[in-house]
Parts: sequence; structure tokens; C-alpha cells
Amino acid sequence: MSLCEVCKSIEFERLPSEDEAGVPHQPDLDSLEESSENCCLCRVIFRIASELSTIICNQRTGNDDQNPGGEVHISSIPGRSGMYLTHFGNHGSDEVGFYTTGGSRGYAGPEYTHPRKVFPGGNNIRPWLFGNWWASASPSRQPQLIGFGVRLGTGPKPEDGVGNSADLVHLHGTSFRFRTEVGMLLFYYFFTPLLTIATVSPLADIIPGRIRATDPSSRFALFRVRKWLRECNEQHMCMPQDGPLPTRVLDLGEGPGSHSITLFESLGRHGRYLALSHCWGLSSRIKTKKRTIEAHKRGISFSTLPKTFQDAIATARMLSIRYLWIDTLCIIQDDVTDWEIEASKMGEVYSKSYLTIAASSSMDDADGVFPSMAFRLNESKWVSSDTTSHGRPGTHSVIPDMYPKEGSVRPTYLITDDSALFTYTTAGEQSGIFLSPEWMPCSRKSAPLIYRIGEFGLSFDPLLSEPLSERGWTLQERLLSPRSIHYGTHQMYWECQQCILAEDGAYFEPRWRLLPMLNELVTKELSDALTALKISDHNAASLSGHDKVAALSWRLAWVRLVEAYTSRKLTHDQDKLPALAGLVRKISTHISDTYLAGLWRSSILETLNWRVFVDEPDVLSEDRELIPLLKPQKSEVRSPSRYRSPSWSWAAIDARVHFTHFDKPIMAKFVDCELIPASSDPFGRLQSGWIKLAVRFFPILCIPKISPSGYKMGSQRMLVFLFTLPLISFPSMPKCGANFDPIF
Repeated sequence: MSLCEVCKSIEFERLPSEDEAGVPHQPDLDSLEESSENCCLCRVIFRIASELSTIICNQRTGNDDQNPGGEVHISSIPGRSGMYLTHFGNHGSDEVGFYTTGGSRGYAGPEYTHPRKVFPGGNNIRPWLFGNWWASASPSRQPQLIGFGVRLGTGPKPEDGVGNSADLVHLHGTSFRFRTEVGMLLFYYFFTPLLTIATVSPLADIIPGRIRATDPSSRFALFRVRKWLRECNEQHMCMPQDGPLPTRVLDLGEGPGSHSITLFESLGRHGRYLALSHCWGLSSRIKTKKRTIEAHKRGISFSTLPKTFQDAIATARMLSIRYLWIDTLCIIQDDVTDWEIEASKMGEVYSKSYLTIAASSSMDDADGVFPSMAFRLNESKWVSSDTTSHGRPGTHSVIPDMYPKEGSVRPTYLITDDSALFTYTTAGEQSGIFLSPEWMPCSRKSAPLIYRIGEFGLSFDPLLSEPLSERGWTLQERLLSPRSIHYGTHQMYWECQQCILAEDGAYFEPRWRLLPMLNELVTKELSDALTALKISDHNAASLSGHDKVAALSWRLAWVRLVEAYTSRKLTHDQDKLPALAGLVRKISTHISDTYLAGLWRSSILETLNWRVFVDEPDVLSEDRELIPLLKPQKSEVRSPSRYRSPSWSWAAIDARVHFTHFDKPIMAKFVDCELIPASSDPFGRLQSGWIKLAVRFFPILCIPKISPSGYKMGSQRMLVFLFTLPLISFPSMPKCGANFDPIF
């Protein structure tokens, strides 16, 4: 469907924001409806006009609480006093106050009313166009055009809009989202340029929205990865220097068309390599063992490898990287000594990899790195990162997709009936523009919001629900990797130490996550704070303001990390400490502290106060059917098959744990601790251990257990701790030492 002459004249890069005078479109609503039969953009505008008609109708009938709303944002309209009434989300730094209406409750998506029902005589009403302009999260980027909106009114000014006045202007945000193609595509295959496709989009710099590749193994998806990698190399400081290769790597050969795969003993050779992060699963797989290592050095057949390994090898070759590290093949799995040595180096392996390939959506090595194209074509419940963040219900799976068309160098685009795809020419160059029905809150040119997940809605981890995020070993693999490409269930994500980028164009800051970034943990301030804590005998209250904040931040970061880690699963229960050892080793090189079986010496007393996690909902409900669902849920608790850690450490059990903060001074004192490692890795599994604390002594009395009727209950007795001395008389109480493990 082509564009009408009116739509061809729109200068998208110059669209005003919603609080400015709009761009005139069709002269009246009848002309708009007639043109919508043949113009895809007029069809979108008429759809927005129909949604606005519903909102206006509700305002006129006093049913404004049924509108898709949100928050009231009070601010200054330039030149006069007034109020902006907006819907959903935070709307600027000049906010005076806001309140939440009931409009968002139960909202199931946009409703449409024919404009003629609301404006039967026309009333000189016509559409006025505007854009939704946001500030880029990257300082070097131009203002970002996020959404496309329409205002119905008699004139271009916001107060000329229907339902607005000189004192009250409704800012509804934009109902449709801009997306465009990327720039020049240069594809490689087995180290040789395959083809070049020019799809330069002049609007790519101002429109961050992108199109997902339905097939994540396609050359279009590969180009996205190469572009992310190149931008990180040029603009960030994340790329590690080429250093010594891991002990063993897969050598994928050198030169055009190489198909060889050998297990290579590096012997200190330097080079660039990729690392694979994956779920082993339960399928039969090829491993390197004592009896197969020599055969693997001579060569490994590509056809004998599981799909995940094949995909990782294909990706490495397409990125022109010769070496690949996969734990299953690069560690001798039935050699205890080799496993312990190499497992202790895994932190270094991931932290020095050029790029980590994360098979985030795969539950088994047989699944492959790339989600199936058939799944993405048939999915019906996926929503964009932005919609997930701001939470306004809308239409599922409306973002356009691209998939490779056999025999064509250009992709085929899949769009829904209520979307638009057209070509726009600016400065003599063409851009592909996609408009899909996705609401975004208003951002004004005069006071733009930053386009970043969490700035206009909820911060969230887009990978938290992926199968790979359920595994224990992969936590340190993700945190230690300087750059990762995550092949998620619905789309790809680029993650480096500066940002997280979604394939659909969403920008995440690393701080969104429940897991703190490693480079935030290992800072000079952290080291100074921990040193200060040791001097002050663990009492944060005695620290100066800056050191206290840093120290408490460190404690919070570590306990949050442990809480996240203990919610994950391990195939072998003896891996509880080894699976975190690489991260601990990295941290320990930056701080003057001692690691004690999952806890740190500087905060040992506070972090001994852990317990099994219990989900206790604090929601009050009068719904009798809902009450049973609000009962506390306790984490499953299992004991390991054999000893691996002293009982005072969270690592002694398999359960999700939670740390409880002390809100009063701690009177106990740390005296000593001894831990005996079970291997050569001091941060791994333990053979035995004990801790000694100096504590205050309280006398106790043993009294008979009395029944409710007042009679003694046979020989049953109950210990009752009677504090015979007041708490404030601590200094006069006797002291004693208490050893925990193995003496009770």
C-alpha cells in the first residue's frame, strides 16, 4: 500500500513534540477516512483518531477513569500557568506532584470509536501530527524519535485540541512506535567477504527502534551482532587485550573455507577466543575424557557435536574468530585433578574472552544456540521491552519481523494488519519506516526524558526468565564476561559493561539488574571501605559518611548476589562453592578482605544472619479465593550428598537463602576461623571448618511445661530463656567463647 501525497510531504525528522504546534494532515476527518482505504499511513492515523475518539467520548460522559490512564503530571506550560494531564509513566524533571487514577486497573488495550460518532458535524476537526522525542542514553547521539502521535483539533496549538483548554492540556503520549532498518550490511562467511548490501537508513541515528530477525542464525541477525561488537570496540573500554589462551581451546582453523576442528593445547600462546555459556542438559553429548583427549587433538567431526556446539562454531567462524572455548570439550571431565585446576580458572577464561556466546534460551546442548524460527513465527504473547517496562496493556507481538527470503539479498518483513511499512526519502536517500501500535509516554523536546529502560517504567532483567539464568555456574559466567551476546527466547541482547541493548532497539543500563556489575564491586572505594570496616571491628556506624555508604553498598551487593545465586540450580551439589569461585577470585584480587566459605571477614557477623527464603506476601485482600494463594511459600531445602561447607555458611545446604539486616548494634565479636580446602582451590569445596565468636552469656532456667489447665504435663519439659539481667547491663555480664563446627 503506497502513501498519499499528503503523507509523502511529512518531514518525520522535523516533527514537533506533543506540547508544540502540530503538523497539519488531511483537511478533515472524512478526507482522512477516505484516504485510509489506499494509504497505509492514513490508515494508521485514522486508527489513532478512533482511539482518541473513545478517550474524548469518555471525558465528555464523565467516564474518564475508563481511559488508559495513569498519572497526572503538573508542570508549567511555556508562557503561562497551567497543567498537563498525561497518562502512564514519569513525565519530566519539572514535576510538582502526581497521583494515580483508577484508569489503568483492568485496562485491556485500546478501544476504537468511529470519529463521526463523536464529531457528527465535523466541527472543523482535523488531525495534527507530532512526534515523541527522547534524549539518547548515549551522549554522542542525537535526540531520539520514539513514537508517532495525532491530536484532533481545530488548530495546531495543544490548547486547540479537543478536550483541551487554555488551562488544561491532555498529553496522551503516542500510540504508534517508529522503527527503521540499520545501515550498511557487510557479511562474512568463513573469514571471506560474502556479499555487501547497501540498506543505509538516514533515520537510523534518530530512530532507535529496530526490527527483530525471525531467524537468529540469519545473516541479518549476524550483522546486528557485528555492529554491536564494532560499536563496543570503538566507543567503549570493554574489549579485553589479547592475552594467553586458556589451557585448551578448540582450533577452528585458519584461512578461507577451513572446516577443521581440533582440541588445541595452547602452551601459553596468545590469541583471541570466544567462550560458550550453555546448559548441559540431559542429552547424550561428546566430552573430552582421558581416553578421548588424544583423538580430539587429532580432530573432531562437526557432525558428532551437539547442535549448541555447532551453532557456537558457526558463529565464531562468521565473526572471524579462530579459537573457541567450551567447558565440555576443553576440560578433561573424568580427570579430577584436571577438572579442579581448570574449574578454578574458569573466571579467567570468561573475563578474558573476546566475546561470550550465551545460549540463553536453550535447556539442553541438543537445542542449539539459536531459537527456532518456527517458534518466533508462531509466538503470540511476546511484547516489546518498552511495553514490558511501562506496563500499559496493549497488543501482543506487533513488532515487525524480518526473515531471509531464499534467493534474495533483502529480507522479507512480516507486519500486522494494523501496522504500516513504507519508504521515506530524505536528503535524496531512502529509509524504511515501520509503524507498529505500541504506546509510549510523552517526552517533550523542551525537557526530554532519557530513552532507557527504567527511566519511564520498571527496571527489569530481560534475561531473568531464560533457562540459562536458572543455572548456578552461569551466574559468574555472565558477570565476568566483558561482552556477551545472548540468544534469548524472543530476541537477541548485547551485554557489555556499559549497557545492554535489545534487538528491538531498547536500551538497558547495567544497574537494572538484580546482579551488580563486577566493575561496581571491585573499586578502590570498596577496598578502602572494607579496610575501614576491619579497623572499626565491623561496626559500620563508626565509619565516615563516604566510607559507610561504600561499605554498606558492598555488603548489600554481595548478599544480593548470594541470594540470586542460591535461587539457581546445580547438577552436582558439590559445585556450590566452586561455581562461584571464579567470581570470588576476581573480587579478592581487588580488596583487602578474607573469603570465608561464602562470606567475607569484614562483614561476617552481619552475614551469618541468613535464613531459608520464605515468600511472605504482604498483600491484604478480602477475596476469599485469593487468600489461599497468599500463604507463605518456603524454599525447598536439601542437604548435600557429602560435606562441602560448615553449617554456619549458606553453602552448607541447597536452598534459596535470604539475609536479614540487623537494626541494632551487634555485641558478638569475631575471634578466629579455620577452613580446610578439599582441593587445591582455596575458594572451592571445603573439607572442614570452624568459626569462633566471643559472645555475651545469659543464664537460663529450665521449668516444667504447663498445660492450659494448669497441670504439669508428665515428664515433658520446656527450656525457657530468662534474661535475668537487663540488656543495658552488657558490660557487667561474663564473656565466653563459642566454637561452631565441628564442636556443638
